[in-house]
Amino acid sequence: MALLSNASPDEAKAARSLVKLILQKGYQVSVNDGCEWVLRRSTSLQDILSVLCTTSEDHLLLRDASGEKVGNFYLVWGNSGEELVCDHSANAVMEGIWSEWQEQVVS
Repeated sequence: MALLSNASPDEAKAARSLVKLILQKGYQVSVNDGCEWVLRRSTSLQDILSVLCTTSEDHLLLRDASGEKVGNFYLVWGNSGEELVCDHSANAVMEGIWSEWQEQVVS
């Protein structure tokens, strides 16, 4: 099965962009598909993308290199790529990632 095969092209592009930004900043990603944790503390782009968009939502929990929680992104599938991130933690790290992601996806 192709990565993000259930996502629209815009959503797939937006998801790739978000996950790449997160990983470039050195964070680990755990993914909850709305039912269960399907991936824990991954730094693999392919592994993360392979578990996204299997349900109507995903929660991405970010941790730093020491394992401390940094924040999360809430993704809702079925919207446009620009609307993929429905919510995120309100802190400087998450706001910074979200702002960079917005520049890439909206422009």
